[in-house]
Amino acid sequence: MESLCFHDGNITDFIDARTLHVRTDINRSLQLHSSLLRRLSLERELEGHRGCVNTIAWNSNGSLLISGSDDTCINLWSYQSRKLLHSIDSGHTANIFCTKFVPETSDELVVSGAADAEVRLFNLSRSGRRRVEDSTINPSALFQCHTRRIKKLANLGIQIWYGVPARMGH
Repeated sequence: MESLCFHDGNITDFIDARTLHVRTDINRSLQLHSSLLRRLSLERELEGHRGCVNTIAWNSNGSLLISGSDDTCINLWSYQSRKLLHSIDSGHTANIFCTKFVPETSDELVVSGAADAEVRLFNLSRSGRRRVEDSTINPSALFQCHTRRIKKLANLGIQIWYGVPARMGH
């Protein structure tokens, strides 16, 4: 297991050391290649948010999609049926900018970050088989250690989310 000593008190060097440095010209040509762009098309528009969608993320096997929005809801979608499985009233007081499935939790835990500077952890198994309209799931954990909006969440591969143990709430 890696040591988590941050000599400067900053996690940036640790994250940068784990980053693969890809040549920018290769990376850029892959992103802008016209044959790739021509093959992209809209498969389906999923309706369920009442605000601008700021983030989407797939689970590890691609069967579930999670989205976060300006409406402060987190929506869970089935890829196979293209249907909304659950809509969570997150309790965030500002736009959600990032949502993720927590790895190695059988898609039971999701985490969100928002403009209210909070990171919230939800246990989806608590939703049971409720109707989509019944959106109350209290967060398993609430982290208010940031002073500015949360734009991205990172899993450092050591079960830590911005210093939050990923297994909390189990």
